Amino acid sequence: MEITWHGANALTIKGKNATVKIDPEKLEDAANDVIIGTSEIEDYRGSKVFDWPGEYEIKGVPIVNIQVFTAPKDNEKAEKTIISRFEVDDVKFCHLGNLGHEIAADLSDKIGDIDVLIVPVEGNLQMKKIQTIIDEIEPRAILPVNYTGLAAFLKEMSAGEVETVKVYKLNSANQFAEDKREYIVLEKS
Repeated sequence: MEITWHGANALTIKGKNATVKIDPEKLEDAANDVIIGTSEIEDYRGSKVFDWPGEYEIKGVPIVNIQVFTAPKDNEKAEKTIISRFEVDDVKFCHLGNLGHEIAADLSDKIGDIDVLIVPVEGNLQMKKIQTIIDEIEPRAILPVNYTGLAAFLKEMSAGEVETVKVYKLNSANQFAEDKREYIVLEKS
């Protein structure tokens, strides 16, 4: 599997049998792919876009989209957004979308066991809330997105030295160490 970051929340995860694109900027390049939107995306030429809550499966990719908000629900400026949990080649991913509040235990249960947590760094969450969510979900790896600089985030997360790569190659979830959390840092392509 290959993971590529395109800026903001946009990623391509190319597996053996399916390619998942999250928040793609150009849908015309994604006509045969599984497209997941953390906010509403207009369908393009029959492409199937999964940007609403529910459980789905397409091209062997199970998807669970959970509606959350960009701020605490009692905030009048809170807008709907999606947390998306999906699986490619037996690797379990969760993209936090534009989440703007901490997660409750029932939401953590819906998210379940996660190998790679995709975290928008410069989104609606403060660092302390990001850390709380990471501790609650307990992923094996963190993939930061939506950032212009990562130094403060990596320091706050106690990530240590992290190598930046253009494309992250993953053979299986077994590639991750059992006893420590890995950080996957990608260059924008």
